[in-house]
Amino acid sequence: MWVFFTTVIFLASLITEGSSLTCESCLSVNVSSCSGSLNPCQKGVTQCISGLRNITTGTNVKLTAFKGCGEPGKKGSCGKEVVVTTADVSIQITQKCCDSEKCNNNKFQVPPVNETANGYKCPTCFMSISSNGCTPTEDILCVGMENLCVNYIKTSQGSGKPVKRYIIQGCATTDACGRGHFDIAPSKLYYFDLKCFPSNKVKNAH
Repeated sequence: MWVFFTTVIFLASLITEGSSLTCESCLSVNVSSCSGSLNPCQKGVTQCISGLRNITTGTNVKLTAFKGCGEPGKKGSCGKEVVVTTADVSIQITQKCCDSEKCNNNKFQVPPVNETANGYKCPTCFMSISSNGCTPTEDILCVGMENLCVNYIKTSQGSGKPVKRYIIQGCATTDACGRGHFDIAPSKLYYFDLKCFPSNKVKNAH
């Protein structure tokens, strides 16, 4: 009898060690949600993710919905408010994490963007192609939870796409400053630099 129970416990431990979390995976552009196949995650992954990236340039809104396996060791990025705003473009990334089997196999609800000025401002500029950076010529009013100014430079290349270089200065949330680069799809990163510094109080702001 003891040998039987020992064998059962040993087999159970092998199954547990060999098993992996299963998450829904998808990536769709110009939609607010996506659906895809259920795939096993790599060893060490303990959470599924689902989210939405909103890049707004003027009146042009580009949405990218995504689901998949979370990266090991990055659970701290779950539920954060990642927002970066300049005079020309704004970036919002909302991501939700869960830690049970197939837990991201549902529709993701995105909170509305907080556009209320908070009494702070930052120098702003945006360049999609530049070798010398961009020089701020004006300030932008920060909104919502944006309490820092950011200087963000990135050169990367998506699969089958040309190399792109972005230079951004503007307002950012603390979560954006702690996130790193804003790619949600696999890409080759050539250069990345993100620096945040204190925002300026708007005069006569209460």
